[in-house]
Amino acid sequence: MLSHYSITPHGTGDKIKNICPFHNDHKPSCGVNLEKQVYNCFACDAGGNALDFFAHMEGLDPSNASELRKAPLAAAEMFGIDQALERPANE
Repeated sequence: MLSHYSITPHGTGDKIKNICPFHNDHKPSCGVNLEKQVYNCFACDAGGNALDFFAHMEGLDPSNASELRKAPLAAAEMFGIDQALERPANE
């Protein structure tokens, strides 16, 4: 997902840092744990899981439940995850 937003990771392995996309950052201050799929900026305190990150990047407020509910379908559509868009026949 980071590459989709042209975010360049710094470091190797499961724990990396990157320039935080949520504030005017000049050096890598946003830690990302790829295995756990969580992030935390040590400068602006932005943080959460992959869905929170996607919501934030797409201009949605991850702390607003109704906006956060929009994020999975938007992510599925953006990344071409068709099975997430299909609804079971009994719904």
